[in-house]
Amino acid sequence: TLLTPLVMSSMCSKVVLVCVLTLFGHSSGFGSGPFQLTLTPGEVIRDVTTNIRLDCGYDGKVASKIKHISRVTLFKKSRTGWDQLVSTKWYNISIITLYRNATGDQPILLKYKWDTAGDDIFGVYRCDVIGYDRMANSITETSREVEIQNMDLTSMLLNWKAECKREIELLHKEISTLKENHRIEVQILNKKIVILSKNLDEKVSSLNQDFKNINHNVVSMNSSVNRYIEVVKGDVVRIETEMRSAARDIYSLGHKVSNTIENITLVNENLDLISKDIAALDVDIAARLENISVAEVRGAAADDDLQSMKMEVGFVRGVVASSDKEIKHVAEYCTALNSTFTEQLGSIREKVFTLYENVTSTDSDISVLREEVQYNKKNLTVFNKVVSEIKNDIEFLGNGIAAGQNNISFLGQKLSVTNREVLSLNQNLDSIENELTSTSNVASSLKEEIRLVKGKHNSLHNDFISEREKLSNIDRNIADLTGKVSALEGDGNIMEGQILTLGRDLNTVKGKVSDINGDFNTVNGKISLIQGNIESLKVSIASLGTDMTSVKSQYSSVSREIANTKDSVSSSKRETSSINGRVDAFTIDLASVKRQASSLQGSVSSLDQKFNSLNTRVSSLASKIFPLTISTRPNRRYKKVRG
Repeated sequence: TLLTPLVMSSMCSKVVLVCVLTLFGHSSGFGSGPFQLTLTPGEVIRDVTTNIRLDCGYDGKVASKIKHISRVTLFKKSRTGWDQLVSTKWYNISIITLYRNATGDQPILLKYKWDTAGDDIFGVYRCDVIGYDRMANSITETSREVEIQNMDLTSMLLNWKAECKREIELLHKEISTLKENHRIEVQILNKKIVILSKNLDEKVSSLNQDFKNINHNVVSMNSSVNRYIEVVKGDVVRIETEMRSAARDIYSLGHKVSNTIENITLVNENLDLISKDIAALDVDIAARLENISVAEVRGAAADDDLQSMKMEVGFVRGVVASSDKEIKHVAEYCTALNSTFTEQLGSIREKVFTLYENVTSTDSDISVLREEVQYNKKNLTVFNKVVSEIKNDIEFLGNGIAAGQNNISFLGQKLSVTNREVLSLNQNLDSIENELTSTSNVASSLKEEIRLVKGKHNSLHNDFISEREKLSNIDRNIADLTGKVSALEGDGNIMEGQILTLGRDLNTVKGKVSDINGDFNTVNGKISLIQGNIESLKVSIASLGTDMTSVKSQYSSVSREIANTKDSVSSSKRETSSINGRVDAFTIDLASVKRQASSLQGSVSSLDQKFNSLNTRVSSLASKIFPLTISTRPNRRYKKVRG
């Protein structure tokens, strides 16, 4: 919503009153009350800042007793009090309506503008708002006072320099803090590394001890297994021997049993025969007993037969008894052999069982050892993982330390670059301050002359063109000076070639070295004089902008001195045709003169650059001053002066 204000007819052409509801732009606001003054832009530099605006606005977030606005007035403080600059009527418009209809956060009630920051802009301002409260009582509320400080370009640069220094100090503090934090982090990381190293050493020692124990157990187990194997081998050999012996005994026993069985068979057969003989004998005896009475005459012969028969029967009975004894003996031998074989077989079984138990125990020990080896392998895998993690942690810590060191190095480099930039900035600021001081003085005088007499503009412009021509002449003189210095360098090169030619001719004459030392010292003195003249020429060139004629005269003097020196050197050449050992030193001194001439040429080039920079600054200053010399009417565009 646009509200048309009453524009006072007594305002100057620079003041524009716009009572509209707009937003605040990029500005510097002052005050904490409902009505505030806002300066745009925030910093005003004399004779530099343009399009300056001072706005009186309403902040609806702060309570105000005024409900309807009647008038808004802007005042400026003077020696006698407060001078009214501008006032506008609002015809009792509701402040709530203004705030609600605003397109932004704060409506602007009054605007005051300047095209350029002149001397009349600086001072203290306030804004009075007259209105009515709910009871229709007239109320006046005043904004907070706003001061526009008188600041020129030099003050701005000084403030900027101070701000740069503060920022540099803050950077130094920040870098110190970062260094301290990094130092603390490095200490913490070092402690962690020490702890990790200790833990790693302890784990490595523990694992080494475990490996030693495992190796010891393996060695002892191998030795035990070897012993068991030897014992088992011995037991097997002994059992095989005993089994072979038992087999032989069993074979012998079988053979004996076979013989005994055969003998028993024979005895049984003999017993059968004997039984048959006894039965026949009994029959014969019975028959003979029956016939004994008949044949008594044969009594003696019968008795002899009976006796022989009794002897045969006794013999048979003896054989039978012997057979029984032999059978009993064989049975006893078989029983003893059976018991012995049974005992040997039980002993063999016990030994085999013991061997089986030993083998089983060895298998169980080997199984336990395998389990321990598997467990240690798992521990070794875990240990390898732990070692890998520790290595990764150490690498990570190393990378963190390296990154921190890189950050510190980067900060150090940044600080060095910042310091160099600050030094360069300080030097540039010093030179700019000096130039601005002189330029400001010149600009002030020019501005006063422009304000007093506008007709001086043409003469000033002509003077400026003449200054440009002078600068062009200076540039041409500098170019001539550079050419002469280049010619001087060429003469030095020619001189160096002649001296080299002189060195080749020195082999023929060597006896006059002592006579030429004095002349050579004279030449060195002249070279020192040349160096002094070159230094004075540098100093003179540094003040080339103020006294170019003196520089030219000094350059002519230096040229004459150089010509005289060249003549002296030529005469010294003729006089020093027999120099042998001192030519190298003279060549070195001459190379130094050449380097100084090159340095002089570089100084001339630097001076040329400075003059170009000064020329650019003068052109820029002229482009800024020239529009001020044409007219002071606002809202008029001018063509920029070239050059």
